[in-house]
Amino acid sequence: MRRVDKDTFLRGFKVLSNQSFDLFLGAGASISSGIPSGSDLVWHFKREILASKGIINGKKFQDLKVETNRKIIQSYFAEEDAKVPNPYSYYFEKCYPDLLVRQEFLSKLVRDKNPSIGFMCLAALVEGKKVNTVWTTNFDDLIEKAITALNFLSCQVVSPDNARTVQNFRSDIPTVVKLHGDFRYDALQNTDAELQQLEENLHNYFIQASTQRGLLVVGYSGGDESVLQTLEKALEKPNAFPKGLIWCIPKDVTPSERLTNLIEKAYSQNQRSGFMVIDSFDYFLHELYTVCGLQNVQIDSIAKERFEQRKPFRLSQSPSATTPILLNAIKAKHFPKTVFTSKTNITGEGRWKKLREVIGNANIIAAIGKENTLSIFGEESEIKQVLKDYLVDELELKDIPDFLFHRPDSFYVMMLYELIEKSLINDYQLTLYRKGRERKIYSTQHQISQQEMQDIQKFNRNFKIPQGYQVFEAIEFKVEFVNKDLFLLICPTIHIQTTTGAEPDKLIVQNLSNTIISNRWNKKYGEKVSFWFKELKRRNPDLSFRLGDFEIKLTDYYATAARKMGNIFCFDSYAKAKEPLIYFHHQDESKQSIHPINGLKLLGPLEESFGANGIVLKIQLAIIAPDTGFDRVKSHLESLLNPVSPTTEKEYLKDYPGFDAVFKKHLVIPNSTQSEFVITINTLEIRNYSAIQFYELIKSKIDKFALKNDSIDCVAIYIPDYWRHFRELKNENTYFDLHDSLKLYAVKKGLHLQFIEDKSIKYNDQAKVKWWLSLGIYVKSNGTPWKVKTDNTETAFVGLGYAVRQNARNKVVLGSSQIFDGNGNGLRFLLQPIEKPVFYNKNPFMSKEDAFRLVTNIRNTYHKIDPVIGLKKLVLHKTTHFTRDEMDGICNALEGIDNIELLQIQQFSNWRAIKLRKKQDGSGHEFDGFPIDRGTIIQLDEFSFLLWTHGLVQSNELTKPYYQGKRGIPTPLLIKRFRGTDPIETVANDILKLTKMNWNGAELYKTMPVTIDFSKRLSVMGKQLEELGNKAYDFRYFI
Repeated sequence: MRRVDKDTFLRGFKVLSNQSFDLFLGAGASISSGIPSGSDLVWHFKREILASKGIINGKKFQDLKVETNRKIIQSYFAEEDAKVPNPYSYYFEKCYPDLLVRQEFLSKLVRDKNPSIGFMCLAALVEGKKVNTVWTTNFDDLIEKAITALNFLSCQVVSPDNARTVQNFRSDIPTVVKLHGDFRYDALQNTDAELQQLEENLHNYFIQASTQRGLLVVGYSGGDESVLQTLEKALEKPNAFPKGLIWCIPKDVTPSERLTNLIEKAYSQNQRSGFMVIDSFDYFLHELYTVCGLQNVQIDSIAKERFEQRKPFRLSQSPSATTPILLNAIKAKHFPKTVFTSKTNITGEGRWKKLREVIGNANIIAAIGKENTLSIFGEESEIKQVLKDYLVDELELKDIPDFLFHRPDSFYVMMLYELIEKSLINDYQLTLYRKGRERKIYSTQHQISQQEMQDIQKFNRNFKIPQGYQVFEAIEFKVEFVNKDLFLLICPTIHIQTTTGAEPDKLIVQNLSNTIISNRWNKKYGEKVSFWFKELKRRNPDLSFRLGDFEIKLTDYYATAARKMGNIFCFDSYAKAKEPLIYFHHQDESKQSIHPINGLKLLGPLEESFGANGIVLKIQLAIIAPDTGFDRVKSHLESLLNPVSPTTEKEYLKDYPGFDAVFKKHLVIPNSTQSEFVITINTLEIRNYSAIQFYELIKSKIDKFALKNDSIDCVAIYIPDYWRHFRELKNENTYFDLHDSLKLYAVKKGLHLQFIEDKSIKYNDQAKVKWWLSLGIYVKSNGTPWKVKTDNTETAFVGLGYAVRQNARNKVVLGSSQIFDGNGNGLRFLLQPIEKPVFYNKNPFMSKEDAFRLVTNIRNTYHKIDPVIGLKKLVLHKTTHFTRDEMDGICNALEGIDNIELLQIQQFSNWRAIKLRKKQDGSGHEFDGFPIDRGTIIQLDEFSFLLWTHGLVQSNELTKPYYQGKRGIPTPLLIKRFRGTDPIETVANDILKLTKMNWNGAELYKTMPVTIDFSKRLSVMGKQLEELGNKAYDFRYFI
């Protein structure tokens, strides 16, 4: 295949004279504007044909990219397809035989669409005279809209309707040639008969143009006989396409033999023709715009305008009857807003280490900034004495810029941490523990109390502190800025050490920490928060942290939320969101529940509401297992068919009635090693295998099942404890995880994997195991158990994450994105290389170009799922902040979509809330025994709020108030808006809904929305050596 290097072409395009190339656009150019391609519409036509005959329920097959859906639909058309040269034309006419209906269908499809940024850049190229004529097989008016919107130029449109007068059109006015018609005026050409040849005048007009200019083809697969014939006719002239025929194709696409021959013939004439791989129409047109040095205020201001569409959250003050909530945050009365500064001669590599050596134990805090500027806290005289040989000029007192308050990694915030730390050690006589990034302050005077130990032993009889170990009360503290106010967050914890000073055993520390902290529920945690305030006050009644004239002074108590108490600072913008409902019918909204297990048991899975449509309702399992373990795993799988009652968590878990009774499908489990759906592995033969050798062996077994993947719904792989050493291999050059690598490999083979381990076989509550395992198998077999309700079906939720794959030579950064529709259904997973990553504190971020490329791919992927559903709202979730470059690239890629939310969802926030209740005697409030409610919203500032996705749930579907997991107190998510206009209630409710859409478990909810949960999980999978390429895959493969 003859290729043209894109970078080389771009450089040449910039230098070539104006109008050296015409542009030829196909349907692929309009996908990001919400107009589907012909190949995508074929699946729509087939679905409509079957649905109208009652063979399938069209709503059940809404996602036309799911392979199982395609297989079922295609099974009815396999023979027909073999006889059809042009599926688009054939099935369009078969679906809608009436010409008038076809024209109306297309008109509705293209009407009122907004041009994406690619069309805006095309308009700029037209305005800059780089391009004058655009040929297209599309019916839409996106090109004209963009030209008019960008520069108010008029353009002449040539179509079959007015082609007779084409010779009279002016050459100095931009020309758009619509080869198959304009949806606003013409009889559109779509069927084989209509597409056999171009209108004669258009044909001649094209032949004439081909002798004068090159042709750049974008978004066109070459599926129209009339266009190909005209191109072949043009190449009969010896001087055709003098600047080259450049045919752009996406990655991993192989052009047809006819197209390859066409390009080869063009190359033989001009030595400038070939196929050029591009990312997308939008990204490539933006590259052309950029390389030509064009400037357009409208294009260049897209991101700026988007950023300005950041509407503050507004949450009304809570009613006075609301019970106050105690936070672990103490507001500062004042804090340092200036620093001493001076240039320093401490420079070069190792300068921070040198600075620390110079300061030693002096009562000074210093940081090196840009241009070798020192910022310093301390007594002026001591600073001059200690640093006299290292200060280049006189000390100056300078104000701290406000923007540094909100950068947690800024030198200023780091200096505040060190100021507090030094003061806690020197002035409060507390002890510091530091190891790596972990820092704790603890009191050697306060070991864990006997009363607390006895309380733990009520639930855990075997709990005790090993001999030679001590457990002290401790805190971790954090500094947070809210509206330029400083808050000190106190997080009570424990510190464990040996009496001899030796390093404590990691496993003992882990077990003790988990047990003690998980038993500190709301009341106990509140007591610890209160204890630490009193202890700090006892040690320093002034409640201040001071170094010279630099001081942080705290207020008299912790802040509250929801309702003000006395003079204590209060975050009074508070709300409580309801527990989201999930739905078990595609139309009947009365079939609803908050409880996944209860809903499945009483209402049945959502998929059942579509009806069987003549499809055999069974799920075929295959098994890979050790020869000595087959009977064990077979017995475990067969137990899914039988009922069992829960022994724990009875306020939530329900009796499990058996797989077939719950999911209304028969689970077929192979019963013998002789079955074609069973592969066993000789345990003795692999006893000396390495992890990688074992991995290659399992891959070969997956290859065998891949030959019959049409007959297999899910492959169960049993990894017993005696194979545990095969599970991973992680060192400087390798990051190998057997589970993740096999999942990625099986994706490419079209197989869904379910891993089974001994811990689930031996788990004490088998009802819980059965609910979780059966749901996993059902979903992986293309089942849909439930959905959430959305106000807008034309909405997509996307979780963005990053994977850093380290190898011997370099770091490869991959952007992972999981796309969900407005009902919370997982759609597609994309893993795409980030070519120009930017690192801040070891965290990767995207360049503007990478963000543009990734989000364009996401947008196009969404539009391909169901060709007739548009996209009006896009919500992007990310765990790290959005940089300005990322926002610029994202907004450029989403031009034409008005409603965009960019939200940072921070999981590991340091904010805590303690629930209060009124004392019985009415004298005040006391700590409640239950934790804060799930769904609690506390607004911090205009663009951020805390949301408790974990917490207490009360419902008549639960036998009593339910706190999932019953561990410690719940941690909120910190939500920060970087762009968007939705009300705070909408943002919070969407996130809560998405915590109920992770079908990888049957719990009431996950603490993270499925967008973030999956993008993080898939980012980890992306570290594996197994490659996926840029193709979008059904999310079920990764559950």
